[in-house]
Amino acid sequence: MINPRITLLACLAFSPLSGLADQSNPIVAWLDEPAWAAEPADATGPLTESTPAPCRQADLDLTLGTAGAYHGRATQELLLRNTSSAPCSLPDAPAVELAQAMGWQAIETKADQVGGSALVLAPRATVGVLLGTPGACDATLREDRRVVRRLRVLAPGGGALHTDGAHVDTTCGPAALMRVDLHAPARATAPAGLGALTAELTAPRTAHAGATVDYLVTLRNPTGTPVDLSTCPSYEQVLNTDSSREAGRWRLNCAGAGGRIPAHGQVQFAMRALVPASSLASGGVKLSWQLAGGPTAGTVVPLR
Repeated sequence: MINPRITLLACLAFSPLSGLADQSNPIVAWLDEPAWAAEPADATGPLTESTPAPCRQADLDLTLGTAGAYHGRATQELLLRNTSSAPCSLPDAPAVELAQAMGWQAIETKADQVGGSALVLAPRATVGVLLGTPGACDATLREDRRVVRRLRVLAPGGGALHTDGAHVDTTCGPAALMRVDLHAPARATAPAGLGALTAELTAPRTAHAGATVDYLVTLRNPTGTPVDLSTCPSYEQVLNTDSSREAGRWRLNCAGAGGRIPAHGQVQFAMRALVPASSLASGGVKLSWQLAGGPTAGTVVPLR
């Protein structure tokens, strides 16, 4: 039987990655292992009979995620994280309001694209809330675009979480809540030193809709102490185009890297992503990569 890992390594030697790699450093093969399989099965999930109390303002932390595109809409992602030591419950469509000239304005929910049931948010778990606005109209040709920078999320248990610096472009129409996605909780025993790493993403010159794109992520350790990978963090990759958004979380091939990033050293990891078949060529595909507890990297790959 052919070993698929050996086959992948052989393919990498003759793939576009061979031109992207630093030949002085071997490439660690891509590991086809979704991170969800290694997380606790009951970390997050739908509401049950033993419903935790609704999440309060004091239970949550609100940060901005990536801005991109999804189903032809310009998007802004919000990340709600449970920072308390106990689970709490959230509605499937958290109440989001935008700061407008006339005061706070609630946004609508695309009911056909949101789950329809309440959620239990475990300690350290995160919910991604995707806001979308119409991405194209004649008004975008003008210079006076209407972009909302300030917004808030109303906690169901009381209070509100505010954030500035968002990019919600309402020039072509009002914002709507498009998606709510649960993420696995961060590991309580994350490897020390991941935050010290830097990441660089190297991608091919072009990509094709509906095809896989092979790229490299180089993790560098600028410190004098090796960074341990023994508990093997996961990473998230997101592909945004004018017409679609695809996100997934995978396990890093820590064993292939020898379980660590050496002091003042670097390791190159092969990565693989599928470009959605519905992707449009305009604007290319925005590829972003983030190591859990560690660095982020990104680039734009033209589509043809």
